[in-house]
Amino acid sequence: MQIKHIITLSVIAFLAFTIMIGYDQSNFGSQEMNVLRTFTHSTSSFAISGKNTVLDFNSGRQYALIQNTDGTNFVYLTFSDTTSTEAGYQLVAGATFTIDKDNMYLGKVTAIADTAPVVLEITEAK
Repeated sequence: MQIKHIITLSVIAFLAFTIMIGYDQSNFGSQEMNVLRTFTHSTSSFAISGKNTVLDFNSGRQYALIQNTDGTNFVYLTFSDTTSTEAGYQLVAGATFTIDKDNMYLGKVTAIADTAPVVLEITEAK
């Protein structure tokens, strides 16, 4: 009878192990998966007209931070190749916009200032 229990427990352990290996473990956040290997940082002034590229398309992007360092003026971020003060995300003075695993976007980000040129600090990691 003990042999049957040992065999049964062995089969259950084997099945549990097989299921665990086949399970998508990306949600567990292993150390290898959460390493940001390359950072780029820039500071740029964005005008009140034209297409002003903040970030180009980057299939390897894992993180980006866009900070409006201006004291009073705001800028509109658009997640496409077009810019408009009528649409987009309004980044007010002193605010930041983060692209990360919860808000992932790999495409192009453009900006246009509303009333005066605005300086943005941009950090991107992959």
